[in-house]
Amino acid sequence: MGAAMAATIGRAGFDLVLWNRSPDKAEALREALGGTVATTPATAAGTADVAITSLADDEAVTAVYLGSDGVVEGVGEGSIVVDTSTVDPDTIRLVGRAVDEAGGGFLDAPVSGSVSTVEQGALTIMVGGEAGLLQRAMPALEPLAARVVHVGDRAAGSAMKLAVNALVHGINVALSEALVLAEQAGVDRATAYEVFAGGAGGAPFVHY
Repeated sequence: MGAAMAATIGRAGFDLVLWNRSPDKAEALREALGGTVATTPATAAGTADVAITSLADDEAVTAVYLGSDGVVEGVGEGSIVVDTSTVDPDTIRLVGRAVDEAGGGFLDAPVSGSVSTVEQGALTIMVGGEAGLLQRAMPALEPLAARVVHVGDRAAGSAMKLAVNALVHGINVALSEALVLAEQAGVDRATAYEVFAGGAGGAPFVHY
C-alpha cells in the first residue's frame, strides 16, 4: 500500500522522499518513481512538509515513530504526519502525543480500499484529528482518494476503520453461509453469485 501511495502521489507532481524498513524496496521505488531515499524515518519526516506512513501493525507503528531515529525525532514545528495504518486507537494516541510534544501535527487516516484502488486515486480515507491540520494536509491526500471524511478527533479514524472491518467481516461470513445454503439446494455457484450481486445484498465486497 505504501509503495502504491508513493507512486500515486508522485504522479500527481509531488517531490518524493522515500523510506522503507527494507532499504532495497525504497531504492527500487526510487528507481521507478524518482525522488530521494531517506536513511531513517527521522530524516524522511524532517524533510517532508507532509509525511505519510503506512505500516503493517501496532508494533511497526510504535517502532517507526518512537524508536531511535524514528519519525518523532525528525518532526519539527509545522510538520504534519499522517498515519494510514490499521492499528489500535491506543497506538494512535501514543504516537500522536509524541508528535505533539515534538512540535508537529498528527492525523490518523486509515483507508478503505486495495492497491488497485490506490492506483486509481479512489480510496476512502477516514481522518481523525484537528480539522485545520486536515485542511493543510489535503493537497497530499487528494490524489489518493475519492473521498476524505473527517470522522472526529484523534483516534476516531482508527476506530472507524476497525468498525468498517467489522462490517466487512460480517458480510464475508454471511456471504459464505448464503453460498453454502444455495449450493446445497442445488444452485450453481456462479448463478448464486449473480443473484447476490444483483440484489439488495450486492455490496461492493460481494462483487469483489
